[in-house]
Amino acid sequence: MILRLLFLLMVLPPSVAAQIPVPHPTPATWQLCWDHDGVNTDGFIIQDGTTRVADVRPIRNVTSPSYCMPFPALTPGPHTLTAIAYNIAGRAPESDPLVISLVLVPTRVTNLQSRPGGE
Repeated sequence: MILRLLFLLMVLPPSVAAQIPVPHPTPATWQLCWDHDGVNTDGFIIQDGTTRVADVRPIRNVTSPSYCMPFPALTPGPHTLTAIAYNIAGRAPESDPLVISLVLVPTRVTNLQSRPGGE
């Protein structure tokens, strides 16, 4: 469900996309996904604002136009992610932004126990 929400927000225009919460640390099952035909593409750059956070060199995906990668390691707080396809000749324009906010996950509850009333 969350993956689909991330994917949908990436496709919506920036004025429609709302900032969404993402847990930090981000679970290993979370992915960042996008659609691209892969034609004439050597890889994808994932940026947070103007900072490169990942360089993905995909194997051509023949069964789907979607590409996915593990969610990048980011600090808690707001982030604006974009994807850029590239090859030896240059870079394509940036994707529409995905605006997220990484929210710290609460610490684990410990020492769960049963006690007599009044304590």
